[in-house]
Amino acid sequence: MKKLSILGSTGSIGQQTLEVASLYPDQFSVVALAAGSNLALMEEQVRRFSPRLVSLETKDAADQLTFRLRDHPIPLQVEWGKQGLLMVATHPESDLILSAVVGAAGLLPTLEAIRAGKDVALANKEAMVMAGELIGANTPSATASGRRSAFIVGLCHAGYGSFLPAVQARKGATRGSGASQFLVTSQNCGAGLRS
Repeated sequence: MKKLSILGSTGSIGQQTLEVASLYPDQFSVVALAAGSNLALMEEQVRRFSPRLVSLETKDAADQLTFRLRDHPIPLQVEWGKQGLLMVATHPESDLILSAVVGAAGLLPTLEAIRAGKDVALANKEAMVMAGELIGANTPSATASGRRSAFIVGLCHAGYGSFLPAVQARKGATRGSGASQFLVTSQNCGAGLRS
């Protein structure tokens, strides 16, 4: 069973991921969620998926969520801010992190998840555009079992150009072999990776 942490759980990609997880409860469990300030949706997600850890953007939002969930029967740790986001990204029980936090805020948690040895599904184009080479340099190559530690979901942008050379250079790969280092799930982007 895959244990999920979702950075950006109240956004569209986070919500879609949770919907898929709900369709396959024997294959996915949710252990940690992070979001901005959508308290109503985060409360609904906690009640539905019972994560062990959640994080919101501000202390006030975290305090409000704690109050709203005072009757929740499952023990829940509620954190906030940058530290809370990093805790969700590196949660010890998680083995797959969906990084869907908008903007630059998603870069550090993504890097820390990779450094912690987590599989990362990256749905943050800004992180790739700003630091694709850094992400690629911190991403180990596939293990003998074929597992990847980072892969891109639902994105199509210039960040690929930064990511691929770093992965290729680290492993002495030849031109064109970098695409085998990660999975692109957007059909519209596949043509751009063929060279």
